Amino acid sequence: MEPESILVENLRTALDRIERYMIFGIGSSLFLVILGTAAPELAKTGEGVEIPGGFISTEPRIVAAVVLAAYWVAGLMASYTVSRAERIVKTLKKSPEILEAALTYPSIATTKIYYPRIGAALLPPALLLIALAIEGGWPKSYYSVLGFLILLTPYITLAFQLRVSVGGYKSDKFGD
Repeated sequence: MEPESILVENLRTALDRIERYMIFGIGSSLFLVILGTAAPELAKTGEGVEIPGGFISTEPRIVAAVVLAAYWVAGLMASYTVSRAERIVKTLKKSPEILEAALTYPSIATTKIYYPRIGAALLPPALLLIALAIEGGWPKSYYSVLGFLILLTPYITLAFQLRVSVGGYKSDKFGD
């Protein structure tokens, strides 16, 4: 197997993982919004909530903490994987034809139009803000502001990384 084919396969895997982590972050933050709207009713009835994936059924606050951790890790892993994909692209620049062909792989990260990339990166923190507004959990102390900023950091970093598509292509007259 040639090194270029290994790099192309690794790039494809990285692009798949970026998309998976971004979708997982969106799903986690959306779950927090839904949990925030259902929490008052659940508190009245005393019902537990099942962590997505069917792991355990427990108190809504514990489920929210687990999902919030998953939200943060998904953003961190997406950002890390974008860095890895860019490193592979840098190595493949020695073979421009192969790189051009590899970057035609359909992915949010390779979309030439920046709105989908930036939007997908900033949607999880926007949904998290909505969840916090529903819960009334706006940061009230320096520590809670710091924690809130830590929760936003992976997705802000990801949006900054994806201001240009993986590979550095910009939109042309055809859009993508």
